[in-house]
Amino acid sequence: MPDLNRDGRPRSGRLTDGPGVGARMHPDEIEVDVPLVRRLVATQFPHWSGLPIVPVPSAGTDNALYRLGEHLVARLPRIHWAVPSLDRELYWLPRLALHLPVAVPEPLGRGEPAEDYPWPWSVYRWLDGENPDVDHLDDAELPGRPPA
Repeated sequence: MPDLNRDGRPRSGRLTDGPGVGARMHPDEIEVDVPLVRRLVATQFPHWSGLPIVPVPSAGTDNALYRLGEHLVARLPRIHWAVPSLDRELYWLPRLALHLPVAVPEPLGRGEPAEDYPWPWSVYRWLDGENPDVDHLDDAELPGRPPA
């Protein structure tokens, strides 16, 4: 189990192979790497355990992202204050998807805390493409939608 403070935050840790490979984004973030993701997936989602796991470069500061094969992505909170958003995403994304002009990530699974990772985490369907630009939401080619 990671060495945690009384409030559940890790005392130390580093992001070893996620976005910003080798760089920590927060002084008290938890260590997340491919072997950890592999263990979590194998024990909690064994049907996906044979998929390759690759870190996803990201400018996001809340979650470490890892591709699971070609069609999935695992999101693991890096820091204690990012944990509450996980359940909000799992609840709201499917509901919002029905009303938005762009595709949103489809939640496929909620991972539970484990011996070597203290927080819940999630798996989503991967969306190819770029993040939408709010100034161009009327463009004909929206991410995740087939061209007209």
